[in-house]
Amino acid sequence: MRGNLKKLAGYPEDVAIMMMQNSIDNDWQGLFPLKAEDIRNAKATETREDPIVRQYENIKQEVAGIAERYERRTGKKMF
Repeated sequence: MRGNLKKLAGYPEDVAIMMMQNSIDNDWQGLFPLKAEDIRNAKATETREDPIVRQYENIKQEVAGIAERYERRTGKKMF
C-alpha cells in the first residue's frame, strides 16, 4: 500500500486519480502509468462536461453560423 502511495505521489493529483480509477475499472491489483492519449482524452472529456465550456462552444458555433450567413449575403468577411 505504501509503495502505491509513493508511486502516486510522483504524479499530478488529477493523473493519480485517473490511475486509481483505471485500476478499479479494470479490476487490476496494481497501479499503472497512463498512456499520454488516455490523459488527453480524459482531460478533453472533463472540459466538454464543464457547463461553461459547453455554453462557450455553443455560442462559438452560433457566431460562426451568423458570420457564414453574413458573408454569403454581403460577400464580405465578418471577421
